[in-house]
Amino acid sequence: MRHPWATTGRVLLVLIFLISGIGKLAAPRAQAAYAGAHHVPLPLAAVLIAAVIEIAGGILVISGGQRAYYAAIVLAIYLIPVTVFIHIVGGFDAVNVLKNIAIAGGLIAIAAHEWRPAPATRKAQAA
Repeated sequence: MRHPWATTGRVLLVLIFLISGIGKLAAPRAQAAYAGAHHVPLPLAAVLIAAVIEIAGGILVISGGQRAYYAAIVLAIYLIPVTVFIHIVGGFDAVNVLKNIAIAGGLIAIAAHEWRPAPATRKAQAA
C-alpha cells in the first residue's frame, strides 16, 4: 500500500497539467492563437496533442505504478519544447522556465520511484 502523501504529492504535481489540458480543450482556437504567436508550428494540432498529453499523462501519473513511470518521463520530455517555444523563444520568462525545470525534476523523481526492471532483467539479476 502506498503512503497517502505519495498520492497527494502526485495530484499536486500534475494538477497544473490537468487544468492546462482541460483549458486547451475548452478554448482550442484561442490557445492555438497564443501558441502561434510564440512560433509553435501547426498551433491547433499542437494544442490538441498537448491537451491529450497533459490530461492522459496527469491521470497516469496519479495512478502510480509502471504507467506512472512512463507518463512521468513523457511529461518531463514534453516540457522541453513547451519551455523552449513558450518561455524562451516567445520571450524569455525566467520564472516559468524555472517552474518547468522544477516540475520536470518532480516528474523525474516520480519516474525514479516507480521504475521496476522488466521481468527478464529481474531473473537475470537474481541468477
